[in-house]
Amino acid sequence: MSKLIPTQIEDAFSEVFLEHYRTVLEGGHEEPFYRYSEMDAKPHRICYRHDFIASALHEVAHWCIAGKERRKINDYGYWYSPDGREASIQSRFYKVEALPQAIEKFFHQCLGSEGFHLSIDNLGGEISENEVNEFRLLVAKHFEMIQGGVMPKRAKIFSDQLKDLRSRLL
Repeated sequence: MSKLIPTQIEDAFSEVFLEHYRTVLEGGHEEPFYRYSEMDAKPHRICYRHDFIASALHEVAHWCIAGKERRKINDYGYWYSPDGREASIQSRFYKVEALPQAIEKFFHQCLGSEGFHLSIDNLGGEISENEVNEFRLLVAKHFEMIQGGVMPKRAKIFSDQLKDLRSRLL
């Protein structure tokens, strides 16, 4: 397979979502962020970190889950708490992140990529091995359902697009 570059994923996203959802995927940012555009002439933007394919796929996974009203709010109205989160906040993170990480893992699989890594996103906090294992199992449970075809409509559309991109690169 030819080496995949981030702009190919951006183009694949635009091919299936730009016209109907007026949304683009855009790399080169310091931090990931979804920016809603109130102007019809400007698309909504899913911004991902630098040129990291994993970041692009993860941010698209969040977009695929966000409903119509959440997509009208910058960053879908999500809260973010920096590293060093206490246990109760980290527990909330696990609940919010399990499905997007499972979808991201599926997107990687569609591309034939080994680039998925479970992210607990709390480098400065105290996290037990048990917590990590529980989160890993929760992501795996969602992943199994996705592999069985149970996934948001936009995730299905994009996963098919990624499979097509992969076949073109072989």
